[in-house]
Amino acid sequence: MRRTALACTILLAFAAGCSATDEPIDVGIKNDQYGLAFYEHDPTAPFGFEITMADALTEELGRAPRHIGVASHVREEWLTAGRVDLMVATMSMAPERLEPGEFDMVGPYLRTHAALLAKTGYTGETDPGRIPVYKICTLRDSTTESYLTTIHDGAGPRTEASVTECLDRLKSGAVDVVATDEIILRGVLLREPGLFTIVNEGFGAAEEYGIGISGSSGIDCRQVERWLWTTCSATGWTTSGAASRAASATSTSTGCRRPTSTTSPPADRPARS
Repeated sequence: MRRTALACTILLAFAAGCSATDEPIDVGIKNDQYGLAFYEHDPTAPFGFEITMADALTEELGRAPRHIGVASHVREEWLTAGRVDLMVATMSMAPERLEPGEFDMVGPYLRTHAALLAKTGYTGETDPGRIPVYKICTLRDSTTESYLTTIHDGAGPRTEASVTECLDRLKSGAVDVVATDEIILRGVLLREPGLFTIVNEGFGAAEEYGIGISGSSGIDCRQVERWLWTTCSATGWTTSGAASRAASATSTSTGCRRPTSTTSPPADRPARS
């Protein structure tokens, strides 16, 4: 079994609010990924791991969060344009996103792999390279889309803007499987028990999620980096499934790489065992 989902478990008590004179921090979030970022009926009240983390970070920065739903294919665009200050939205720390540019990335705070989801009772092919690519749905402009296009010699899968839309295609029979990060698909199983099953528990390279910081936000990348390291070191790391504890997961992928930043670790970074 290749199932790896590593998260920094944040157990923090939040203050009631921030100064009324402070502008809120605009945080890009997902809103249809159960367990990570989701809302039932009220879009102003999302919940999940990434919401908890975003709220804790903005509290550290002394301002209130303003959650803004974002689709995968516009995350980089919104960070570059300054439409959001922070992005906490299952955003992988792909090499091209770590190059000096208009935004930084700090992390990772969670590690997973891509997986395949099918309707319960599915007996078809489970190798993503053997499934007809047009029968696979994934998120537009995602790392999973890039991987599937590569292994299918340039032919791309069906893409949608959200997991919900891909699930709709799966339910209707338009596609056979949904391909995206396993941690996201595990949330689908919890949200809609009995309807779906994971038929491939991990393929491709590890996906490591990071916090995106817009260059126009005025937020100190090093402060975010120190907060993340301090929080993770203080509260510990947890694993799901059969994954072993990998405390060194964040040791090589930290961001803060815009031209005005240095790449050396913060001097007060906690030692890791």
